[in-house]
Amino acid sequence: VFDRASEKFLLDGWEAPANDDWGAAWWIGRDPAELAVPLNLPPGAARITVRSRTRLDEPAMRASMAVEVNGIEAGRFEAGVPEASASVIEVPAEQAGRLFRRGFNRIAFRSLGVTPVDPTDTRPPGRLSRLRVWPVAIYELRIEQGQ
Repeated sequence: VFDRASEKFLLDGWEAPANDDWGAAWWIGRDPAELAVPLNLPPGAARITVRSRTRLDEPAMRASMAVEVNGIEAGRFEAGVPEASASVIEVPAEQAGRLFRRGFNRIAFRSLGVTPVDPTDTRPPGRLSRLRVWPVAIYELRIEQGQ
């Protein structure tokens, strides 16, 4: 859970903590946003679950993100709009064996850009488009043995 206690695991790219209707979170402020995660997964498949949302602006934008584990992309997801939502990345056993190691792992959230939620909305991007990276709140990261 990305509450104040998680701050000790945050490395680079994090902006500020938040606490809203969906719980405690940290905002991504730079690309990539990285954290250290201690793991001891058994051999086999893994599952990465990320609960996130984008910061609202007019027009509403959908943020695409990649999750990297120790410098290798594990998968992609879209942050929730307008509410926080969970995205699941299934990592096959062969790939999990290359990605994860026992002990601390460097997990990075990388921005892949934004697209309008409503593609017919022709308004120009709002004030958030001036930021270096679209703000995404991360509420929870879960890495566990897969199916």
